[in-house]
This record gives sequence, C-alpha cells and structure tokens, in this order.
Amino acid sequence: MPMSTENLYNLAERLGELLRVERRGMLRAKQLEPVHLATLRYLCACNRFSNSASAITEYLGQTKGTTSQTLKVLEKKSLLKRVADVKDRRVVHFLVTSKGRQLVSEVAPSLALMDACARIEPSDQVGAEQVLAHLITALLQTNNMRAFGACGRCRHNQRRRTGLTEGGSYCNLVKQQLSASENQLICREYQRVDVAAG
Repeated sequence: MPMSTENLYNLAERLGELLRVERRGMLRAKQLEPVHLATLRYLCACNRFSNSASAITEYLGQTKGTTSQTLKVLEKKSLLKRVADVKDRRVVHFLVTSKGRQLVSEVAPSLALMDACARIEPSDQVGAEQVLAHLITALLQTNNMRAFGACGRCRHNQRRRTGLTEGGSYCNLVKQQLSASENQLICREYQRVDVAAG
C-alpha cells in the first residue's frame, strides 16, 4: 500500500526536527544559528561559480537581507572571507576559512544520524537515499527551483583528454576547465544530463 502524502510529510518533518535538536545545542555553544551552519555547509560544497550571495540566497531559499546578515556574522567570526572576483571586481565570492571548515566538520554530518544509519541494512540505506533524492528533485521542480547538482553529473560537463589534469573536465557553459575535485562540487547552473536545453 502506498504511503500517504501526509505520512511522508510527517516523517520528513520529524527527521528534520531530530537533526535540528542535536545541531541546535552544538551551535548555541558557538553562538551560531542553524542558518549560519547551512550557509557554511553550502559554501563548503559549492564550486567557484556558485559562492556568491545570490547563489546562497537561492540555494537556501532565504531573503537577500537574511543572507546579508548571515554573511556578516560569519565573516565577523572569521568563519568565512569575502574575495573580489579576479575578472570582475564588482563580483564578490565567499570562501570558508579553515576555522569555518573545522566547525562544519565538528557539527555535520550529524553523529546521531550516522549512528542511526549504521543500524540500518546497507540496501535499505541505498533505498532511503534514492527516495529522498527523488523527493527533493520533485519538490524543486514543483517549486520551480534550481537543482544545484554536482558538476560531474551535469549536462554542461564535457570530459576532454587534451590539456586537462587527471580526472578533470570542461564546463561548456562557463567555458572553464574543472579539476577532479571541482567535478564533485555543486553548481548553481547544474542541469541533469537527461534534461534538454530550454
């Protein structure tokens, strides 16, 4: 029997609440709010084309004002720094400092979630991951939001052999080479391979 939408909503909401409870205590000790951690986690996971204030605002679904205030707090605490773009000095990029990366590694992923996952059969973990990924994709589409996926799985990503570092590729949208590590990062311009250009 298929799960009702209400049951699925209740389970997803409860999972979010349980994760927030654990995180809230750790963040309170550091005088930070959940939005501060979400911003740092996003900046740790995104590529160099997606670390602007507007990309953060879009990814987190926050207002520009909330994002601006969040970035000021994180910069004041030396958890991130702003860097002007090399080609266009009007564009500002936000980079997580080593202190910020240390904080993220201490707080996320949730130790309680990791412990709970260790008690679940690996095949059930894969199934849960697939269901959650499909649910997130459907919600993004329903809300007409960008997917922010990994460069290596994007339709703009082209693997070329000449002149690239081992495991690197080329982004045909921004016309830039990507290193192997950049292929793992998420991008604002991500489009699934099976999505035709619009």
